[in-house]
Amino acid sequence: MRTTKAVGAAVGIALILSACSSVLGFDSLTLLLPGEGGTPAGEGGPQDSSTDGPAPDPDGGREAGSTCIGVDLTSDKKNCGRCDHDCLGGDCMGGMCKPILLADGLADAEGLVVDDLNVYVAENYLDRIARFGKNALSPCTKPPLPPICLYTATNVHRPTGMGIDANNVYWVNGSASEIRSCTVKSCDGKTPNLVAATNAYAFDHILGNGLLPLELIVRDGQVFWPENGGSAIRSAPVGGGTVTTYLSSNSYAPVAIAVDDSSIYFTDDTNQHQTQIASVPRTGAPGAVKVVSESPARPYGIALNGTNDNLYWTVPFVDGPSDGLVHRAPKTQSGGPPTAAFATQLDEARAIMVDANNVYWLLTGVNTAAIGVVLYCPIKGCPGDGPIVLASAQRVPKHLTQDATAIYWSNEGITNSAAFSGQVYKIAKP
Repeated sequence: MRTTKAVGAAVGIALILSACSSVLGFDSLTLLLPGEGGTPAGEGGPQDSSTDGPAPDPDGGREAGSTCIGVDLTSDKKNCGRCDHDCLGGDCMGGMCKPILLADGLADAEGLVVDDLNVYVAENYLDRIARFGKNALSPCTKPPLPPICLYTATNVHRPTGMGIDANNVYWVNGSASEIRSCTVKSCDGKTPNLVAATNAYAFDHILGNGLLPLELIVRDGQVFWPENGGSAIRSAPVGGGTVTTYLSSNSYAPVAIAVDDSSIYFTDDTNQHQTQIASVPRTGAPGAVKVVSESPARPYGIALNGTNDNLYWTVPFVDGPSDGLVHRAPKTQSGGPPTAAFATQLDEARAIMVDANNVYWLLTGVNTAAIGVVLYCPIKGCPGDGPIVLASAQRVPKHLTQDATAIYWSNEGITNSAAFSGQVYKIAKP
């Protein structure tokens, strides 16, 4: 049976391969897991699309008069797996698009956002924000990172989560307890705008791997953020100004948030409420916490699907390694258990994201080996073989974002590497 438990159990093998690669002089060795079918939908581990993902339809949706008649759907970059499925510059193997490396040699890559042209990523260790084109071949793929790939290095202090809108890029200064911004073009040598000062130590709590929070939420002219170490959820106008507090209670430690027109939904990291998903209203009296759903164990990332109004969240582990989960429940639910587990047998499931068709999430693995995994399943449910692997052998994938045609993730990097090894990848949406 092909399972994510197998991915977690293969850590030792991955480490042996890593050691062998050093001896033999290979740049890297990728661990490819064999698999078998027959696992009930939503209960299996990953199906590795890097080698034997869902077999492309022999007809590929081709009809009479189709422009891709005669095209090999297993290898054509413009018609990968089906007609007009463009890999956006990546290779096509076995009818599945392959990831594209956009940047390498990043110093502790954290927060990640994209606009129409560029990718922005927080380099936590070197106190700077990098920027590079998301479509063009970039000079940022050959370490060390050249100056042309830098967006700003002023007033950036241990940056973590990021956000973006049509005009500005926003980031959390973790060690300075503040949020700053510059225009998407650049800071032009000016001091980045102070959007909001936060409580001391608001972002200094460490959960699993790295500083919190995850990405900022920017919508309706406001920047929303959770304060895990500050036990709060707040927002401020994008240009700075009066801070609005929606939650401020030592009974909660919000990790990640999702926002709609009326509510803010959050995962919690406290001993008191660690097994529930909750929300607070955007208007009215602050602190009116509503329990949306129970969670089998301490949750982490959260995502909201606007199409069917379901909340999806990750549980890194329940009792031990490789028993993590992706769960879901209607956002209108009032307590009670979640819908049956969307995916199980996951090893350190962290960041999660949803679009109109699919649910995507990251397995971070360990920070000493490249065993992280990027997974997805259709919203209707996982295949019988379990979640589908978009990328394996990743260097601690931490942050996840998307545009209309692709998904992007940042790899924090391996801690025992001789040089900075953070990365950013892109892959065409399946």
